[in-house]
Amino acid sequence: MEIQVGEKVALLTMHKSYRDDAEGGVKAVANYSPFCKYVATCARYGPVPSTFVIRDIRRVAQRIVGLTMDVECVTRSGRVVQSVDLCDSSPAVILPVTTVNDICYALLVRQRQASVGCNFILEAFCGAVNDTGSLMAPKDELFQQLGVDLQQVRAISPKKYTIGNEGTAPYKVYSVTVEMSPETLQTLQNVSMNVEKSLVAMPLDEVLSTVSDAKACLVASLLLAS
Repeated sequence: MEIQVGEKVALLTMHKSYRDDAEGGVKAVANYSPFCKYVATCARYGPVPSTFVIRDIRRVAQRIVGLTMDVECVTRSGRVVQSVDLCDSSPAVILPVTTVNDICYALLVRQRQASVGCNFILEAFCGAVNDTGSLMAPKDELFQQLGVDLQQVRAISPKKYTIGNEGTAPYKVYSVTVEMSPETLQTLQNVSMNVEKSLVAMPLDEVLSTVSDAKACLVASLLLAS
């Protein structure tokens, strides 16, 4: 299917290894609002893509809620193909903090991640911002245990930040202050290394030198600079 991108035309097609069971998959993608907005952005900034290759379509009740595609562009330096992931919401990173005995601590999640060989990693919470601009809380029991009031969560910066080159949309960054007793803090600091998923409290000024999660380090650096 041909797609108009500014004054040029690009090809929208399914990858030969992907099968979409629903009818009219390509046409549905062409009318999918996040895709239309992405195409408009490409037309505005260029270079204009020549091909969009759909690799995956995510649906809920037959309605598209997200898709992954390869985008091919021809630039001055040659042909470039990059993966792009689009969905109804945009990603957000949330770093709760607490102050105990005049020391500010970041509250991180310790869990296994397949991307690092199923090893443990410390990272910030991830949520999402819907199409109306409202923050949606992480679907994470540890975040819920903190009793965070979403009305108290604040955006650290009006900017959105690109993290990595895997095609994920830029992140909006947030933080929130939670109340915590010295006893609760001590419990978090002494959590067993055998627990598969847990909250970990770390001094905010140690996050950049200790944590490998770029999202957590980004928020920590913005908080320390503010």
